[in-house]
Amino acid sequence: MGATTIVACAIKMPDGAIETMAKPARHKDIIHSIYLRGIYRPDVLVKGVQGFVTNTGEFVNRSEAYVIAVRSGQVTPKQQLFSGYLW
Repeated sequence: MGATTIVACAIKMPDGAIETMAKPARHKDIIHSIYLRGIYRPDVLVKGVQGFVTNTGEFVNRSEAYVIAVRSGQVTPKQQLFSGYLW
């Protein structure tokens, strides 16, 4: 079995729903999509946790994603992980 990698940006909403878009989408693209679809009120949307989805389908926050991305060689060590570093 291969290493765990980051495959997509995602936002975990307060109700536990995961909103995601395939790369090269960024978090801003997900936010825009959610806004256009009217799924969440803006005050709920800002409470979402920005993170990523792994190749195993798991949602991970930015800190967890950073560790995965460094271990898998997707990025070199940086202070924070942004989707622009991945694709």
